[in-house]
Amino acid sequence: MSQRLEVYIDYKSPYAFIAKDPTYALAQDFDVEIDWLPLTLNIGSYLG
Repeated sequence: MSQRLEVYIDYKSPYAFIAKDPTYALAQDFDVEIDWLPLTLNIGSYLG
């Protein structure tokens, strides 16, 4: 049984697209299952 990797990701963020491939590579290299969990960043609330 493989381990699970919880990945919190904001699907609207352009950085989420950049993080996708390395995360899949990590999962393959270390035999872990990815559990993608949505996260919403409310940038406007702290940038004013």
